[in-house]
Amino acid sequence: MSKPLVRETVPKKVRGNSAGIRAEERKPNLPGYWVYVGDFVDPGDPGNDPPFTNAESPPWENNFYYLSPVAFRHGVDGQTDMIGVYDLTLGAVSGDTAFHMPIRWALEMPLAVNFPIEISTGIWSIATQVCDNTIIETGGVPVKIYWPIVADPI
Repeated sequence: MSKPLVRETVPKKVRGNSAGIRAEERKPNLPGYWVYVGDFVDPGDPGNDPPFTNAESPPWENNFYYLSPVAFRHGVDGQTDMIGVYDLTLGAVSGDTAFHMPIRWALEMPLAVNFPIEISTGIWSIATQVCDNTIIETGGVPVKIYWPIVADPI
């Protein structure tokens, strides 16, 4: 025997909707996956540099490289998070493009981020990473590094 047709009442719909909202609110807000800057060959290939690169990884440009792998991801606060340490000693020139960040990450990137650099042994300065998402080139938005940043006392 079949079950009789039971019409949903407004209070039943509201209860069901409220339960769905509570379940949605309980979901954790998770960050995105890391995209490492470097050379990608194939998944698991020993030629990947660093080993964590994937098909979305932009390559290094203009003699920029890393001391600690540089990566970015969508953060839980809505901005793009970055990790890693640049190696500026391999012939990179201040103001050149280090890599092109894909547009979907560049749109959430702050325009400029300052970070410490070691110019020579024991001598530190400040560098600035600029990601101007109003400039879109082939491959994404250029990420430029400027150093050393010095204050003019005058």
